[in-house]
Amino acid sequence: MCLEFTMTITVGTDTYISVADAKTLADKLSEEGEDFAASTDEEVEKFLVRAMENLNDIVYAGSKKISSQTLKFPRTHFNEQEDPDGLTVIKKVQTIEAVALSEGRSRLMDTKSTKRGGPLFEDVQLFSRLASADAYQLLEDYAYIPCKCFANQLTPAEGQRFTTTP
Repeated sequence: MCLEFTMTITVGTDTYISVADAKTLADKLSEEGEDFAASTDEEVEKFLVRAMENLNDIVYAGSKKISSQTLKFPRTHFNEQEDPDGLTVIKKVQTIEAVALSEGRSRLMDTKSTKRGGPLFEDVQLFSRLASADAYQLLEDYAYIPCKCFANQLTPAEGQRFTTTP
């Protein structure tokens, strides 16, 4: 007997972007996104959920813009001129991460195998959780990196800790 599992994600509750919008954005962003856009809605939904799991593992600078919001974004730590609603960047990041996961990519780095010439230790908590280098670059300014926060007089509202466990 084969049981069919279906899920429905809700924008603002367990995803930043809808399946339809993710397909459209992915198609515009890259050639790999064309394959993603051609996937079934169920497949896209599965990868958006996995991307959210990766994004939720990251400790971010600042705090939620509205304390009662379900998701971690929008943040108090974002550039309102570049991202008026505070969600444009994270929607793009979630889509890019979902595309990378759909291609079978795994996390960029296993924290146990850090070597010289790689990212600084402070970046490990962000870098080790994502499958896409492009998503990593977009999130660099949002992630809580201890030395960066002290330099900019920022403190993370979601914890004074630094963890390297996935």
